[in-house]
Amino acid sequence: MFRTEIFKLFGSIMVDNDAANQAIDETESKANKSTKTFGEMLGSAAKVGAGIAMAMGAAVVAVGGLAVSLTDDLQKSLNSIQSQTGATDESMVAMKDTMLAIYNANLGENFDDIARAMSEVGKQTGATGEALEGMTKDALVLRDTFELEVMESTRTADMMMKRFGITSDEAFNLIAQGAQQGLDKNGNLLDSINEYSVHFQQLGFSSEEMFNMMANGAATGVFDIDKLGDAMKEFGIRSKDGSKTSSDGFKALGLDAAKMTAEFAKGGDASTYAFDQVIKGLSAMTNPVKREAAGVALFGTQWEDVGVEGILAMGKLDGAINSNIDALGKINEVNYDTFGQAVQGIGRNLQTGILLPLGEKILPILNEFAGWIQGNMPAIQNEIEYAMGIIGGVFDVIGGVIRDYIMPQFNAFKNVISENMPQIKVAIQAMYDYVKPSFDRLAASIRENVLPIIQGFWDLVQRAMPTIRVIFEVAMLAVGTALKIAMDVITVFLEIVKGMYNIIKPPLDLVIGIFGKVSSAIETALGWLLDWNGTPAKDKSITVRTTYKETSSAKTVGDRLGNNAQGTDFWRGGLTWVNEEGGEIMNLPRGTQIIPHDVSMEMARNSGLSSSAIVFERGAFEGANIMDDYGVDRLMDRVMDRLALKGVR
Repeated sequence: MFRTEIFKLFGSIMVDNDAANQAIDETESKANKSTKTFGEMLGSAAKVGAGIAMAMGAAVVAVGGLAVSLTDDLQKSLNSIQSQTGATDESMVAMKDTMLAIYNANLGENFDDIARAMSEVGKQTGATGEALEGMTKDALVLRDTFELEVMESTRTADMMMKRFGITSDEAFNLIAQGAQQGLDKNGNLLDSINEYSVHFQQLGFSSEEMFNMMANGAATGVFDIDKLGDAMKEFGIRSKDGSKTSSDGFKALGLDAAKMTAEFAKGGDASTYAFDQVIKGLSAMTNPVKREAAGVALFGTQWEDVGVEGILAMGKLDGAINSNIDALGKINEVNYDTFGQAVQGIGRNLQTGILLPLGEKILPILNEFAGWIQGNMPAIQNEIEYAMGIIGGVFDVIGGVIRDYIMPQFNAFKNVISENMPQIKVAIQAMYDYVKPSFDRLAASIRENVLPIIQGFWDLVQRAMPTIRVIFEVAMLAVGTALKIAMDVITVFLEIVKGMYNIIKPPLDLVIGIFGKVSSAIETALGWLLDWNGTPAKDKSITVRTTYKETSSAKTVGDRLGNNAQGTDFWRGGLTWVNEEGGEIMNLPRGTQIIPHDVSMEMARNSGLSSSAIVFERGAFEGANIMDDYGVDRLMDRVMDRLALKGVR
């Protein structure tokens, strides 16, 4: 019943503020009849609400931290690109879009990895915009698939583009197909293409024909494609040099040497046709000795390295490698078409769609706050140093407890364990022997029953992956629209936060200023105390005079107590005061009894003398009255604490 009244109360507050006052009174009245009052119920609710608010606050802080971290990583990577390429501030806007597109495509390890790849591609090719994005994506796929470094693959692709007049997509796809055909088995595919492409091009061959010629030659068993390229280089030189050796080689094939030299010098289709005639001539020769002589005359010693089968195989210009095949696209589908990669891709799109825009809004506010912190650093440092002094004392106490109490117990426990280790080992082995058969049976059951189910599920996921990708793309389109609306709302919210910050900043500055003045006043007072009477703190002293007054009931006892503050040359003997006005020096005969202070005070109290106020008679404490010993102790403790704050021990 009472809980219902609380909900009604909140409803009235939200709807009708005037009725709320009456509702509060009525609800409080009903609450007084319950086991808890309304205030107590609200107190409990406040604790729950505080817990929820703390949890929500922690979540908000965590998301904000991720957003700022991601935004900071992106900016650092963009700064790296600008430093390495010398790009203008205006062009960096497009660079950012390119980097995010590559990141959302699930390529590259992180922003820094993508930045290094983009910088390398940009420096070598001068590409920007979509061209830079496409080449960087291709280079990263080649690296992730064939371990071909971005710098080397980009250099090779750029050379092929310029040498053969092809696009970057065609160049990278030909490299990928060459690697798939095993042309990089010795790790020198890119170096071979870089070195020998010019010679294939001068002989009139296209980039596609060059790759097929090397693939066909390698298929005959040539151990290194570098030998194939070197053979074509040597042939390209000899076919145009007009030397007697070259002429003899052409004549051995039944060809007109002068005409062949002229055809090869033309390049293009004429040169490729002439090369085909040479291959046919070598293939038609039946005398192996004469064919060997003709081959060496035209291809040099590389004829011997490659062999007749390898040279003749390079005469075939077509093959499995085709510049129109999107090899990298298929590789991308295979490499990244898994459930884990799909989840990672979703995560990256959410990061760039939500966290990055949020971080870009938060960072300016953080920078402004950092400036405020820097401006008030002296006051903040003073407070931190004071707090750390207190914390240090606490940790000293904790350390003492650990050292004096916990560690002895731990060492004793360790000794017990060491002494009983043989028995412990026997017990552990016995437990292991007991449970091992059960775990073996469990493992066998999992292997026979659970793993087939998991494998079947995984097979189902793989078959459904194309459908999942389509659903994901549609969902991301919807999410993108929703995010745009959400970001508008977040922008308004951040502006409100910034406005609130600007409102509370002046009062905060005022409080810090007041605190600084108070700290200065305290420091001045402490300095005055330390300099009191012009003596160092360690040499300061306080003279305390304690006076007592007699009570009527102790008159006779008081008569027996002498007062020798002024001294005497002859004392009659018996009890006497000697410190009524401070400390005096006494000349006592041998065997004189000296009664300690605490016993003396007890005797005085028993005799009926009552203590009056203690009067401080020196310096800043002139006239300060304290009524008992406890008051003296408290005053001295406060004085010593203040001196300790200034480093006086």
